[in-house]
This record gives sequence, structure tokens and C-alpha cells, in this order.
Amino acid sequence: TIQYPPKTYIDPIISEIYKINKLVKKVEVVDRYQNSTTLRITYQDDNKNLESEDVKTVREKILQTLATKFKITLKQ
Repeated sequence: TIQYPPKTYIDPIISEIYKINKLVKKVEVVDRYQNSTTLRITYQDDNKNLESEDVKTVREKILQTLATKFKITLKQ
């Protein structure tokens, strides 16, 4: 679940997530409430099975990029 400033649109956020890494195959909105949204991100590599470390690296990059571009934080 991510939190963002008021009047932030979710579509540019989802588009940015797709741009961050080719392993991101699908981004779905699971739930929305006020200034927070729960996203389900599907990662896939056509050439190998992904390991936890592969996904962790991409996830960290996603959070870092979204924090910089959209002032997004991860809801605790």
C-alpha cells in the first residue's frame, strides 16, 4: 500500500512502475482509500525463475523512484 499527496493521479504512477524494470509484467489496483492505494505487482522473467533477491531489488527501485517523482511513501 502506497500513500501519496492529495490530488495525485494513479495512472502516471502505474505507468512509471512499468518503465522501471522489464520484469514488471502487470500492475493492478487492489484497493483505494483516500490518499492511499494498494497495488499488486506481478514480476516475471521469460528466461529464468526469479529469486527473492531479484524481486527485492526491483521493488526497492520502484519505491525509490516513486518517492522521488511523486512523493510517495510506503504505508506502514
